[in-house]
Amino acid sequence: MRGCLGIILMLCFIVSSAHANNGKEQFQQSYAAFQEALQTDANAVELTQLAEDAYQSGERYFGTDHINTANLKLSYLNVVDAHTLRSRTSQLLAEEVVKIYRSFYDANDPERTVALLVALNTLSSQSDLDTANDYYDEIIAIAETNTAEQPSAMFELRIEAAAHMLRIGSRSSHDLVDLAETASAQFGSQHHLTLLANFHAGRYFEAAQQHDQALEAFTLLAAHDAESLPAALQDAKYMSHARLVALLEQQGRSDEATQHCLAISQMGYGVQDERDPTPLYRVPPEYPRPFAHNGVEGVTTVRYDIDEMGWVRNIEILDSKHKLFSESAIAAMQQWRFAPRLHEGETVVTSDRTTRFIFELD
Repeated sequence: MRGCLGIILMLCFIVSSAHANNGKEQFQQSYAAFQEALQTDANAVELTQLAEDAYQSGERYFGTDHINTANLKLSYLNVVDAHTLRSRTSQLLAEEVVKIYRSFYDANDPERTVALLVALNTLSSQSDLDTANDYYDEIIAIAETNTAEQPSAMFELRIEAAAHMLRIGSRSSHDLVDLAETASAQFGSQHHLTLLANFHAGRYFEAAQQHDQALEAFTLLAAHDAESLPAALQDAKYMSHARLVALLEQQGRSDEATQHCLAISQMGYGVQDERDPTPLYRVPPEYPRPFAHNGVEGVTTVRYDIDEMGWVRNIEILDSKHKLFSESAIAAMQQWRFAPRLHEGETVVTSDRTTRFIFELD
């Protein structure tokens, strides 16, 4: 749970007299530098290094098994990039944090889930399923125990945990479908938890190739007025529109897809000044069969425009090894979709974008 950084940093530090004179000055300096970096929006590399310095000096000061050390490690895990977060080193670090939290908090204390969610977020593949299932089962047990006192918070906790299981590829992610149905009955179809649950249920349906169900789930959030949504759901609304573009294009429903391209632009996510913008829907070029059989490789560079509806226009080959590569690139790009540039409330043409296709054999 990357968003829990603020919660972690607000947790009280409990300093025991036994450690009061052991590395105190070094820890205070490194921790102050880390907090200052957070306040000044330091770049990611610097912030990560300062977070690492803070937890390492904190470990020397407080001790390996201290709750403060665990909180400092959580802060570090919340600022690292995705590649580092899913590394074996981060997984082991998260295991240490979970161990401390389990000893410090009671079995049903919701505070335990702070560490458990971060630990779940470090896992990345089905090879981690046993560990993921252990974390997930513990989170669900805590949520069920505390639902009566904190119904909304515990329901959101279950959604987040199940979303992590979907990313990992666990069958437990089917819980997202049940959660979407339960949320609608319990909170109403327009409640933010219902919208959130349906967004993740849509992701589950899409992964399961159940495209009609995915369309229905994504549409619920996409159709909701952006101004009335909490900030935490704005990205999910954007992603709902983006997934709808792809799903509708796959079904040949381009006119409907266009409406979602335009909606994304109105949200402020349209094409900006990037030279090679990322399409919402991208069809890869086919490898020319004669070249595939004969081991011919090459690179094709293309210049193009994006019109007011998000279609690629005026495709021009700038450089290519062979016309078959060029033809393949053009045929693919004619199917791409973008969120068009927005200027003074209206969508406009974006000219002179470029991209490269690398045709290479495995």
